[in-house]
Amino acid sequence: MTLENKFTIASNAVVCKEAILEGEITIGSGTVVHPTAVIRATNGPIIIGENNNIEETSVIENLNENGETLLIGRDNVFEIGSGK
Repeated sequence: MTLENKFTIASNAVVCKEAILEGEITIGSGTVVHPTAVIRATNGPIIIGENNNIEETSVIENLNENGETLLIGRDNVFEIGSGK
C-alpha cells in the first residue's frame, strides 16, 4: 500500500533529510527527528507535539485498526532503536 504524504512541520522543528516519513504527519515546534528515524502513518495520521527528540533508528508507526490519530505529547525522548 502506498501512503499519500502530507507533512506539516513547525518552522523551528528539525527533520534530518535521512529520516523516513510516510503518510499524514504533523511535527510540533522544537521537535528534532534524527537521521534514519522512521515515522510512518500507516493506518491514520500522526501528530507529534512540541520539544520531542526522536533519535536514530527509532520507529514510530500508527497501526490503529480504525484509522484513529496517533497523538504523541510533548517533551518525550525516543532513544536510539526504540519502537523496533
